[in-house]
Amino acid sequence: MTIFWLIAAALILIALILILPTLIRSNKAEPAVDRRQQNILIAREKLADLEAEFQRGSLDRQDYEQMKGELEQGLFDDVSESSSASAGQKKPAWLSAALLTLAVPLATVLIYQQLGDPQAFNPPGVMPAGNAEEMRELIDNLEVRLAEDPTDIDGWLLLGRTYMAEENYLKAEETFTKLLAQEPDNPDFMLLKADAMAMNAGGRIEGEPEQLIQAALEMDPQNFKALWLVGMAARERGDNQTALAHWTKLQGLLPEGSEDLANLNQLVAQLNGETGSPAPQAPDIASMVKQLEDRLEADPQNPTGWLMLGRSYLIMQRFPEAVSALEEAIKQNPDDPVTLLTLADADAMSNGGRMAGRPAELVGKVLAMEPDNPKALWLAGIVARESGDDAKAVEHWQRLLPLISNDPTSTEEVKNLISQAGGTVKESEKSNPGIMSSLEATISLADQFAGQVQPGDTVFIYVKAFNGPPMPLAAARKQVSHLPLTITLDDSMSMIPEMKMSNHGQLIVGARISKTGQAIAASGDLFAEQGPVKSGDKVELTINQMVK
Repeated sequence: MTIFWLIAAALILIALILILPTLIRSNKAEPAVDRRQQNILIAREKLADLEAEFQRGSLDRQDYEQMKGELEQGLFDDVSESSSASAGQKKPAWLSAALLTLAVPLATVLIYQQLGDPQAFNPPGVMPAGNAEEMRELIDNLEVRLAEDPTDIDGWLLLGRTYMAEENYLKAEETFTKLLAQEPDNPDFMLLKADAMAMNAGGRIEGEPEQLIQAALEMDPQNFKALWLVGMAARERGDNQTALAHWTKLQGLLPEGSEDLANLNQLVAQLNGETGSPAPQAPDIASMVKQLEDRLEADPQNPTGWLMLGRSYLIMQRFPEAVSALEEAIKQNPDDPVTLLTLADADAMSNGGRMAGRPAELVGKVLAMEPDNPKALWLAGIVARESGDDAKAVEHWQRLLPLISNDPTSTEEVKNLISQAGGTVKESEKSNPGIMSSLEATISLADQFAGQVQPGDTVFIYVKAFNGPPMPLAAARKQVSHLPLTITLDDSMSMIPEMKMSNHGQLIVGARISKTGQAIAASGDLFAEQGPVKSGDKVELTINQMVK
């Protein structure tokens, strides 16, 4: 499954090149258009034309996917040639690791990104100087931009993919959740969130990730990624027949002669028992880990690499080595919650599964930084139960319940732990774990301004605190052509978990028409606001004022 991130990494590079001018043009004058920029513009137009032809039915899905891939690869190659950094050779197809995935899916998920094809991507240690800092600066700028315009779908998409590339799966999951809230029926966004959730759960697809994949497949029965992932989910639970059914369908959709199809054919043949090829064995994994060890020896300043090595040792039950690798990761990245909790796991396993001592201290450190970190709350409950403080364990686990209410399997497990500790699940959490604040707004445009707007002008609809920071607590983007409209704004539209409508009793609801599409109000914009209002209210807004 992780092999998708190789493709995603290439797409991120393309997306950065396409979107970066927009992100920085408010701070920098636009340079003269050079050959690379011209090629980017041409590629963008071709991709738009290709999408339009597919939507009209002029192209079937196979031709569309093939032509789209060729365009994206061509653009990526062109950009790579002009880069100061050495570009890699052609990346492996997204099924290249499928055989390893069958035998040891979780191990492959955890280490493939660090190993892969040595020529496909520059490992972190040989990344051109400054790239990491530039990427961090870009992410910071993107987060600021999204704070100003939380309805920027392209921005959320890029931010989520960037978090995935950085292996910050918790942040990626949160980002794709916001993306999906804006387009809840978008199957591609469902699959992005499913991937992030699975990676955040250690590579497991069961539960909500599989539900999202199934929903995406129902909407788009020929979606390549959905067919692949739903097959992986079936294979994960040992249902080879269902996996074969989905992958056999995928065989008929992939281009003839493609590397993807060749790999899938081999995989299907192996499941059918038609070949005598053995599945990859543990020595292969040991060899892959050895490659990672060698890379870290050559480039020890790589906290992500040490984290991946530590996780790999955990899977191989080489617990003391896992502790050593993770301690090195902590030296280089001392406040990373994921690394701290992974070290707590490894430390406990090295000590017969006991959380007393450093594991408990590490969990406490993460909770101090992130009080709502689900894994930290889970482990904190175990720490308390182990020390005999059942009441404290119940407190941690009851606090955890609302955070995992969208995962029925984990929710049931936590409820069982609460019962075993002598606690009782709170009624509010038992019956209504996902209650959100919301209000309904009906937006219209005053007649006197009807001649001053165009159907395609952007309409920003937002809720903010009546007494609090100006950042929106919930937001949506529409067009003038949609007016008048009625919309429900709720907690699912919040930008960050700490800033929700439910955290504020008094609210302001507003709407603004922007001719430029910018989230920051400008002279000439039309708007209306009303407040204070409260959750549950029905508000009628008529846009009848102009920003001076």
